[in-house]
Amino acid sequence: MLVYIETNFILGISTGREVNANQLLSRINAERRLIIPSICSLEALIALEGQQKQLSNLIESLDMVISQLERNPQQNTSNEITALIASRNAANNLSNQLKPNLSSAIGNVFRVAEVITPSTNSIQKTLNNPILIRDKAMRDSLILECILEHANTQLDTQKAFLSSNIKEFGSQEARFALRTYGIIYFSDTTKLINWIDSQS
Repeated sequence: MLVYIETNFILGISTGREVNANQLLSRINAERRLIIPSICSLEALIALEGQQKQLSNLIESLDMVISQLERNPQQNTSNEITALIASRNAANNLSNQLKPNLSSAIGNVFRVAEVITPSTNSIQKTLNNPILIRDKAMRDSLILECILEHANTQLDTQKAFLSSNIKEFGSQEARFALRTYGIIYFSDTTKLINWIDSQS
């Protein structure tokens, strides 16, 4: 059995959204292989940079508001300042946890997962005839091509793909492509775990 995952599984672990991740990872063995395209590690770093930038902008905005309020002694704003400082500290703490959380998530996944690399053919298909044609879907299309190419070499094996990215991987185009290669799509980890256990 092959279980394909993508970037959102890693991000879900790092943010605490993927509460059943350890249950899935504990089921991986020689007969149940976890597969992830190498591009997903880069995509996770890009997502991290985006989150860091958002939090940095938020912290900077809060600092400016706090500074303005502190320079206006005529207004009774102590409660507001206290609330804003608490928000800034919370954002700062969250920002400081982004890297360690992502590092831990990547370590947990890549400890048991097999990494597959997109071929030149997969990259060219993504550029010239992508399955996912919406704006900003190129990386997801490459992930999908990489998975399909690998699945094509595993014709007699049960295959599943887990992604909470329903917009792209749950689309009609993606589901059709996955079915063509014998891959069952799951958007929910619990349902995937139940399916895995039912195949034993």
